[in-house]
Amino acid sequence: MAASIRILYQTGNYADLRAVVYPEGDAVRLDFVAHENLYFNQILINGLTPPPTEASAVAAMQLSLGQTYHEQDVKDGLERLRDALREEGLYRAKIAVEERPFPESHQLDVIVNLDPGPRVRAKKIELINNTEYRDAELLARFKLKPGSPLTIAKVQSGTERIRKFLEKKGHLSARVSVRRGEFDSTNDTIPLTLEITEGPPGPRRVGCAKLSGRDLKKMIPVYQEGSVDADLLEEGRRNIRERMEREGYFDAKVDYAVAARDVEGAKSGKKTSEEIITYTVQRGARHQLSRIEFNGNRYFSTDLLKSRISISTVSLFTRPHFSRRLMDGRRPLDEEPVHFERISFGESGRASGGRAREKRWRLDRPLQH
Repeated sequence: MAASIRILYQTGNYADLRAVVYPEGDAVRLDFVAHENLYFNQILINGLTPPPTEASAVAAMQLSLGQTYHEQDVKDGLERLRDALREEGLYRAKIAVEERPFPESHQLDVIVNLDPGPRVRAKKIELINNTEYRDAELLARFKLKPGSPLTIAKVQSGTERIRKFLEKKGHLSARVSVRRGEFDSTNDTIPLTLEITEGPPGPRRVGCAKLSGRDLKKMIPVYQEGSVDADLLEEGRRNIRERMEREGYFDAKVDYAVAARDVEGAKSGKKTSEEIITYTVQRGARHQLSRIEFNGNRYFSTDLLKSRISISTVSLFTRPHFSRRLMDGRRPLDEEPVHFERISFGESGRASGGRAREKRWRLDRPLQH
């Protein structure tokens, strides 16, 4: 009997199996009492007024198609749906659920009928301004005004506009948050609290390198990430050094320093600490990569070998293409790694009358077929 129950369980079609024995005359009667499993076939939502969309509402319920049906899972999914509707301002939404089982195929449809009700509106917007900028200037960028319907998209768009504005002003760690107050059921409104903190200013550069603000934002990843940590600062240092190498400053030195100082908020008057990030760039002498030589080559043409490496020399119409990263990331000429070694560093004249130093490079091992 135990083996029969195990075989039935292994089919996956039953949620519960019991063996019940009844006396019947001089014999006994054995019945298997089974509760069959059902699996979610489709989740439908009727009566929804976007946002959210039907797909977003179904995703909020977190009921996967093909998942085994449990009554508690449906109840939990409906609670998550209510939370998603409140986030979109539908605080008065009424939800009724209908379950349609199909025992012959072990499937079940969940149909949610919605009465969304009115969408709440912003009652008032309280601004906590921890920046040096005027309240009216920040609220104008937020754009969500009292009386406007409240949705996640409007709130997120407003906070993103303020954050980008502060980033352009050099405050990479700016924080913008919105908190909701208590729902007022008498007039379907809810108060909002907008808190803005500008954070420390972004990196600056010191030295003789001519780098525009746009170039710095491309090379220093703290601008893209909107945060500051040692790994991002180190990556920025490498990017600046590579940029200098591409322009011929092969001996460029790039360092950065982080210093903390106490500042007083322009609006709040509170004393806080901020970090000043300073990049120091020393370019050194400018060079040109004028020649690439290959030694030990017996099978390939020089032009073919040059086409297989990423670096290139100066010509009449192009600038030299060279950096340490390009040297490390070159394409292999054969199965074994090929290393470059600098063998001379001198000066040579240029046709324009100027003078430029020359770097010559060669392969440090013979090329093998």
